[in-house]
Amino acid sequence: MKNELFRSLKTSLTTHLPGYDIEDGKIEKMVAFVILLCDWGQRMNLTSDKTPEKLLERHLVDCLMPFGDERFTKPRVVSDIGSGAGMPAILWAIAEPDMLVYSIEKTGKKIEFQQHCVEQLALENLIPVYSAYLETDLPGKSDLVVSRAFKEHTAFLKQIHRSGFNPPRILFWMSRHVDIAPQVENYKVHRIQKYTLQKTEMQARIVEYILSPDKSKTEKKSLKK
Repeated sequence: MKNELFRSLKTSLTTHLPGYDIEDGKIEKMVAFVILLCDWGQRMNLTSDKTPEKLLERHLVDCLMPFGDERFTKPRVVSDIGSGAGMPAILWAIAEPDMLVYSIEKTGKKIEFQQHCVEQLALENLIPVYSAYLETDLPGKSDLVVSRAFKEHTAFLKQIHRSGFNPPRILFWMSRHVDIAPQVENYKVHRIQKYTLQKTEMQARIVEYILSPDKSKTEKKSLKK
């Protein structure tokens, strides 16, 4: 099964991320992660998708899509908020060993699984954090905050703003049916990446917001108009 999953994942990554080179050793680690996830998933509910095939395309490839956009700037430190079973946190830690990844999750069993993955996959750059997302100051210490968990991105941006952490960049995965707010508080849209996952034909978008230092100037201009 490992060989078949390896070939399937490598083909999907080559198709969807043609400009992003992932070594075979990293793909093998990602396959090992999927097998661990399916094994643990038999005992506890970690993800809605239970089969390796669905996990490969609907989650692994989807999580790595930002690296296929040449406009995307890789962070040095990233916080994945509401990381669940570790996606994208674990996948980013595998793909980019020099990147420090904080995986913030409030469900104990999911953090337990992530800690097991750290040991089994030798992920020294991944730090699972058992916490509600605004009960830790890690987002404020990160170059980038990412989240696949939050469907209501506007409310999330407002909460981040009120928290005072103000990470410089925030990345969301959104379905094509969600309306994108061009600016929320002091965050404005910087980049929208649209894509379709071929096997599932799932259409989605990744939206990156950046901290806008000129928000007050923008407000003054709009008042004059």
